[in-house]
Amino acid sequence: MVIRVTSINESHRIAPCLELLVPLCWSEPLTPAIAPALAVLREALEGLAKSPLCDESGVRAALHLVRDYGDRQLLDLLHVAAASPRREAVRGLAAAMLFDAGEQDAALRCATTLLGSCPLSSVAWGALIQAAHAANEPEIATEATVRRIQFGWSE
Repeated sequence: MVIRVTSINESHRIAPCLELLVPLCWSEPLTPAIAPALAVLREALEGLAKSPLCDESGVRAALHLVRDYGDRQLLDLLHVAAASPRREAVRGLAAAMLFDAGEQDAALRCATTLLGSCPLSSVAWGALIQAAHAANEPEIATEATVRRIQFGWSE
């Protein structure tokens, strides 16, 4: 019974984070003037980016913490998620997040192994990483790209 209560509390904690953070990613960049009011969102991101990174929300939260807050220790978790065969469903997304975090060489190494993956999304991320590297693109994991590749949205 205690385990079930803990699971329910965990899901109630994560659900509001997703309802708040995902729409912010979809919108245009916000003015820096509201940054102090949004500082509380860092804690929400940290709650999503717990070790190990085993779902899309955690992987995406890790990128935002690395890129937007300078939390470089989460790069190790992204490297593990991108290389782990146990997390096949998020390997491609983790490699794309490494690319966007400035770890293009590591992402490119992961991309070559992704091309032989079972999940189509991982294969697509691998190909996109290679194409972006060849074209010197600085970022690949935009909200629209994540929705199309990782979630299969056609928009």
